[in-house]
Amino acid sequence: MNATRLLVAAKRLDPEASSEGICSSRFVQALVAQGVPVSVLTSDEAATEATLRSALPWLTGRLRHGSTLPPSDSSAGAVARRLRAAVDLAGTTVDGHPTWYRRSVRAWRDAIATALTDDPPEVLMTRGAGGGFEPHLAVLELDPEVPWVAHYHDPWPASRWPPPYQAPRTRAMRLQEQGHERILRRADALTFPSARLRDWIVGDDDALRAKCHVVPHILDPSPAPATGVDQALVAEALDRPFALVHTGTLLRHRRIDALVEALTAFVAADQTRRAATRLVLAGPVTPAETDPATARRLAALEDDGVVRRYQRRVSRPTAVALVEGATAAVLIEATGHESPFFPAKLTDYVRAERPVLALSPRDSVASDLMGEAHPLRVAPDDAEGVLTAITVLWDADSAGTTAALRMDEAEAEALRPDRVAATFTQMLDGLTAPTGGGL
Repeated sequence: MNATRLLVAAKRLDPEASSEGICSSRFVQALVAQGVPVSVLTSDEAATEATLRSALPWLTGRLRHGSTLPPSDSSAGAVARRLRAAVDLAGTTVDGHPTWYRRSVRAWRDAIATALTDDPPEVLMTRGAGGGFEPHLAVLELDPEVPWVAHYHDPWPASRWPPPYQAPRTRAMRLQEQGHERILRRADALTFPSARLRDWIVGDDDALRAKCHVVPHILDPSPAPATGVDQALVAEALDRPFALVHTGTLLRHRRIDALVEALTAFVAADQTRRAATRLVLAGPVTPAETDPATARRLAALEDDGVVRRYQRRVSRPTAVALVEGATAAVLIEATGHESPFFPAKLTDYVRAERPVLALSPRDSVASDLMGEAHPLRVAPDDAEGVLTAITVLWDADSAGTTAALRMDEAEAEALRPDRVAATFTQMLDGLTAPTGGGL
């Protein structure tokens, strides 16, 4: 049987610029490795077609790139800016989206229509994350004849996010929710990175669940990068033997207060710990600046050399090298009852075969993968629990038994590129079956 021709319309694709870019590019790479003929359409504003070609050398299919956003006019005066803002706000009365967003949807509609005509695929897949669901909404307007797979990287719209991220259900948000419901009903298949996100979005609706598939974020299919590593930064960051590493940006609700409080107590208890311990925060950390007590503790830990912060974004090769050289990796999520998000960095941590100190709710994807009772899974605001987990790590490191704290091998196996690609291609075969695409 010939492999199914697939068109992937992805809002983000640059593996250096965003979580969804990382996940989309790895997903496409895994399919290409399995012999699936994939063409890609993206509007990733962080990249150009040339930089994407350089970043994705394995992509043999057609790549189309073009911005769907209006050009920025930095020279516009205050009156013009206020007028534009008023037009955008008025646009939310139509479908909940500002005018610029609706124009982006139309640009996506035209781009997808062209791709479907010029190089007809057998299946169309759209990928959306955060607020970037223009490709999905564009397909609603097109109503294509080929089967459509709608992928949800995150819940959408923002009123459907969990606390503390959840936006108020304003009239605009209720209108956006109507678009979301149309996507769920119209798509021929729905894919999610985890069963938890699937359940969060579709609940117990039997009709929707019948066309749902879990397509996890996958382990990086490329070998560890041999170039592009900031060796001086890595050597400086990991010059203490007990190293905990967090990579990526920490914004808004993903706070480090409990971690900093626990680490302060951990090193205060023993001078040996103080001399040996290093927490590396490789990426901007903004929440700490909002809490004076955390800021003071953090400054003291930095003065002692216990914490090293790198406020600029580090390259992916450097981030990989930091995690591979760490005693354990650190995951930080927002405090809340449940987190349906699958943090992309978790796949990097698993690939590096490192234990993960996961500050994550009990009901979360991290907890699902690690096991609810895992000693390194702690509520994000539980400073005492974080202290206990760090102590468990220290004792295991001293005894040479940290391997026992890694994620279960079976769970890690499920994230392998070939496993995920094989599952997805089976779904494609079902969608294109002569019987009419029964799933």
